[in-house]
Amino acid sequence: MEKQVELFYLYEFWLPLKGDLIANQVTVDSIFDFSVNAGIRTSVQFVQSIVGTKADGIVGEQTLQKLNSLDFGYFQSAFTVTKITHYISIIKKRPANKKYLYGWIIRALEYHS
Repeated sequence: MEKQVELFYLYEFWLPLKGDLIANQVTVDSIFDFSVNAGIRTSVQFVQSIVGTKADGIVGEQTLQKLNSLDFGYFQSAFTVTKITHYISIIKKRPANKKYLYGWIIRALEYHS
């Protein structure tokens, strides 16, 4: 079972993110974590909006090049704010989800340095 779970995350998240090609480990961990939480397309679109590439939700050469050349601290700050903004938008659409906000914010801050 453990191997099946590992393969699931590898094929559903790590490989589509091209995780091995992202230079900073904290950055890739943060993107991976948010992809599992919010979906890979949403996560990658947020990354693309930060790095200034077409937000199509697919990691390509331009996204990787811009992400890997961007200042790590800047990216982490922008990505953290984007994630928190996303969680707030979820609550605006469905107020019953407010009970999850604290946990979501803690999760968003986990990779912020």
